[in-house]
Amino acid sequence: SVGQCESGRAGTHSHLCSSLRAIYGTDKIRNALHGSDCFTAAEREISFIFPNTTIEPFPSRQAAENYLSKFVNPTLLKALTQLCKLKPTNPVIWLADWLFANNPNRPVVQEGIVELPTECGF
Repeated sequence: SVGQCESGRAGTHSHLCSSLRAIYGTDKIRNALHGSDCFTAAEREISFIFPNTTIEPFPSRQAAENYLSKFVNPTLLKALTQLCKLKPTNPVIWLADWLFANNPNRPVVQEGIVELPTECGF
């Protein structure tokens, strides 16, 4: 874990003695690393340090679940069903190969024309 903001305090609690700040930090100013308190603070701090960076919106839990249900689950269901039917010797390699070959987001190339998949959109 990152640990307490003040390195000296991070080393005084037994459960935090293995935190990165307890190990590498020396004091409140030189605390080894930075972690934002929340997403809003992170946006502000990233914009300050990297002013030309575009920060993408963070998807809500519901948006992430909708994305998984719509795009990931159907592909995995097909792959895992085939995996159970075929029972390959090395299932992890088989699954990786199957997912690579059946990637629904893979561009389709026809006679020099590349058709990119449609945006998933969060």
